[in-house]
Amino acid sequence: MFDFENHSCHTYFMVIGDFDKDAFIGALGVTPTTVGAGGVPHRFRSELDTWTDITYGDNREYCFNINDMIRETLAALFDKADILKRLREEMNVKYYLVSSPKIISSCKKIKPILSLDRDIMAFLCDIGADCDLDYYVY
Repeated sequence: MFDFENHSCHTYFMVIGDFDKDAFIGALGVTPTTVGAGGVPHRFRSELDTWTDITYGDNREYCFNINDMIRETLAALFDKADILKRLREEMNVKYYLVSSPKIISSCKKIKPILSLDRDIMAFLCDIGADCDLDYYVY
């Protein structure tokens, strides 16, 4: 259930593409949070999804400084940059860091800090990841 009185946020790292998920997971050596499979019906369209998605570091423990949440999300991946770069090239995958803050305009608490710190930006650039800020204001 959604809390309409307090800010919240959800951060996670996604790997998307048409690739062998077991080979990716084995090569990376990090247990994913969730694994989706291609060839299943898409929840919003009639056709089948042909791509696979893997999620790492699903974090819903809200902190007003989103950088702290993202660091926790990426904690198991920070020392895997070389492997992530190699897998991106070999398996033709795309990486996305997703931050989805929900800001309650009537909330008197500190609003979330949405800018990224340099170490996070450097890591994302190094591995060729995109950053998706999917925010909601209520």
